Amino acid sequence: MKSSRGNSILNFFCGNENVYEQNYFKRFSKETKRGYAVEIVIPCDDIEGLHEKIQQKYKNQIVEPLIKRFNKLDFRMIDPFGFYLRFVERYDWVNGRDKQGNSLKK
Repeated sequence: MKSSRGNSILNFFCGNENVYEQNYFKRFSKETKRGYAVEIVIPCDDIEGLHEKIQQKYKNQIVEPLIKRFNKLDFRMIDPFGFYLRFVERYDWVNGRDKQGNSLKK
């Protein structure tokens, strides 16, 4: 399964039973949630517009509403495979935080 937005692409290994035959993934029980213990952070332009579109189609998969956290808007959802996705306003991740993860811009 592949999903894209702008120049960013997420590609998940299969969307069917073939995943259980792949060398690494077949080590796990079929009942293991595929996205367990994974958070994917996706920086976005026009996060409010994206949130509106996602809310129209996937409202029940949004697990954290669009709110301001650490001075940036973000929201969180679970995708159909169980991955925890965090959409956040785009900013300079490298130069925008100190070593403790706090925003340098107040």
